[in-house]
Amino acid sequence: MGKYPRLFGTNGIRGVVNVELTPQFVTRIGMAIGTYFSGKEVLIGWDSRTSSEYVANIVKGCLVACGCDVYEIGLAPTPATQYLVKRHGFDGAVIVTASHNPPQYNGIKVVGPRGIEIPRSEEEKIEELYWEEKFALKPFNELGNIHDARYLLNTYIDDILSRVDLEKVRKADMKIVIDCANGAASLLVPELLRRARVRYLALNSYPDGRFPDRPPEPRPDTVVDLIKTVRDLGCVGIAYDGDADRSIFVDETGEFLWGDRSGTIIASHIVDRETRDYSRIVVTPVSSSKLVEEVLTRLNIKIEWTPVGAINVSYRILETNAFCGFEENGGFLYTRHNPVRDGPMTTMLMLSLLAETGKKLHDLYETLPKYYAVKLRVEVTPEQKEKFHKVVEVLKEEYSQYRQIFIDGIRVDMEDGWFLVRPSGTEPIIRIFVEHRDPAKAQELATRLRHVVEKVLKG
Repeated sequence: MGKYPRLFGTNGIRGVVNVELTPQFVTRIGMAIGTYFSGKEVLIGWDSRTSSEYVANIVKGCLVACGCDVYEIGLAPTPATQYLVKRHGFDGAVIVTASHNPPQYNGIKVVGPRGIEIPRSEEEKIEELYWEEKFALKPFNELGNIHDARYLLNTYIDDILSRVDLEKVRKADMKIVIDCANGAASLLVPELLRRARVRYLALNSYPDGRFPDRPPEPRPDTVVDLIKTVRDLGCVGIAYDGDADRSIFVDETGEFLWGDRSGTIIASHIVDRETRDYSRIVVTPVSSSKLVEEVLTRLNIKIEWTPVGAINVSYRILETNAFCGFEENGGFLYTRHNPVRDGPMTTMLMLSLLAETGKKLHDLYETLPKYYAVKLRVEVTPEQKEKFHKVVEVLKEEYSQYRQIFIDGIRVDMEDGWFLVRPSGTEPIIRIFVEHRDPAKAQELATRLRHVVEKVLKG
């Protein structure tokens, strides 16, 4: 615990523009970030939100005031900026994005020299600078400069294409549908596919920070146009979130594949070639399905569970030298490229897999064990949320005969299903995830768990 109130959540700083993210707040946090990087070389990029360039301009000025040389990527996927930090040896990056949040939100991520968001211990240093206002303002002759670095995006695309069997992708003559969500994928993913000579139909592929065509989070209820289109055309569809660090696949029949499903398919395909250089380990949060372990352990792959949050997966990959990691929400982390969520890289991994195997995505999906999912959320007060440990105590005793994992709430694995009950990292909410081979039992178990949470926390 830091000695000051937290500003950073599980995925950077987030807030409603001109409510929490006012010009005054952005300036103050920008000065804290500038002081943290004082005198160093920092990349800056942003997503397509109406407020992103306005927030980025304030942050740029603060970085310059603290003597930093700023290299401006502009509108780009979050993983592109992260990759370029590592590839070109920058000291870090600031990314202005609120990822999948609604359009009135924006946020600020701080990335370290390895291309991964800085750990909590470093965030606390920035928070201390913010609260104590110990800003390292430079004199006029030591101010930083701003450089146009948009040309560097070509090296990001080149690296993605170099990581797959491009010849087989081109020979396969694939046709796909992409849904860019009017976000950061809108310009880069079409260019990536053109270079790969993949024919595509693009939906929502112009940047518009109002997100007029669908919300920026890809879910079955938000990508209905994509699902209908791939059913009509009989081809694979890919949906991105607002900053393109996540990609969700829809198979040829219109089946929506959550990220733990697509991640399992990709990991199964690449494991033998990747583990020449990396350990035979996959890292995934405790919110991922039981099927991940069922399928991958048959291939002699060890599963490393982490708390929910992409940054937890990234750092665990580094610690274990794992060859990849993935999340249920559509994030796939490919170590050889950069161990962060990367929608465009994941796109090419899946297309290469389909080209190499000659199989349909639907046929690969059908080989996975079938579980039916139910997701619930219980709204609580902050005071009730603080007593969540009591929920854990009740469930620990009630399900003591099964395997239990406590690294983020409580996860219980049973013979034909599993569940996770955990507090949200950003909201006064308790989240309930349930999967079971029987859909009726999945719903019954979820209802039972909600009753326990409400009874324990609400009386």
